[in-house]
Amino acid sequence: MIDYNSIIFISKNLGVFIKSGIPISIALDEISEELSNKKYRKSIYSIKEDIAGGSTLYAAFAQHKDIYPDLFLIMIDLGEYTGRFDTILGKLSDYYLKLKKERGKCMSAALYPVIVAAAVFIFLIMYMLFLLPNLQQFYIGMDRKPSGIVALLFSISSFMRKNILSSIALFIAVLLSIFYFTTISFIKDKISKIKHSFSLYKIQRELFFIRLLYLLSISGIPINMGIQKFNSFDSSIVSNTEIAKFYTFLSRGNTLSESIRQCFDFSKITSSLIAMGENTGTLDEKLHTICISLEEKYYEKLFHITSLIQPVSLLFLGIIILVMFIMVYGSIYGGIQG
Repeated sequence: MIDYNSIIFISKNLGVFIKSGIPISIALDEISEELSNKKYRKSIYSIKEDIAGGSTLYAAFAQHKDIYPDLFLIMIDLGEYTGRFDTILGKLSDYYLKLKKERGKCMSAALYPVIVAAAVFIFLIMYMLFLLPNLQQFYIGMDRKPSGIVALLFSISSFMRKNILSSIALFIAVLLSIFYFTTISFIKDKISKIKHSFSLYKIQRELFFIRLLYLLSISGIPINMGIQKFNSFDSSIVSNTEIAKFYTFLSRGNTLSESIRQCFDFSKITSSLIAMGENTGTLDEKLHTICISLEEKYYEKLFHITSLIQPVSLLFLGIIILVMFIMVYGSIYGGIQG
């Protein structure tokens, strides 16, 4: 599992050491001493040994793909090609620091609905195992036969009480089935299309790709050569198919702004600013400006959505509880009336 704190620490400090003219072997020694994550500390020891044995920095890091992201590895490779290690590593540190903050906000926002869902689940279990049996005894005492949804709930409750282990196994099987269902390519495509319709996801996609272009631009390598490195790169935000299509347009002689217009549904302001940067020789500056603007839009939209999650989750919990109690007391009232 990738630890972004370690990635940020390695990127930032390795860049500083290289900029200061300190040999990589000494820099890696210093970094390994300060790393708190044992897995990353062990990887740095291994990387140092591989470099001493004649490996390139990229080849040494690539031996640990399970803990170093593809983007990090590709940028290390480009740093070796252009010699701009210190600049690239510094920008990578900034990139992963922002990514960490954004993921932290998303995780915090997602935590509340998970807690509410767990509360609903526990309530439903208590309802089925303890409350419904008492209601069932009420019907038996009144010598009345339940009907409709009440009869169905009584049947489910009886099954759960008599087959606890089977009920747990069935619940786990349902969860696994849902998970498998979402991994089917057809379903994944449908989910992807739904995600593309949300404005927050559109901003996130645009921000991710512009950040990628900015990293390539400051690396000193031509954009088309840099993009070629990302042909095998795949993420949940921008797929390698989209990147390959973008590279095809670039390789045909189209400008960066024209290729973006043809391949992505990004804002017109983004493509216009990039075109201006290409014409005036200030592409780095314009890409950085776009990144800042998109970050502001993304954080504003994210804050707006997260501020709605808590009241919506509480409303959902309240509705579930209300429906359950209406079913109970409505049934009791119906039994008495009958």
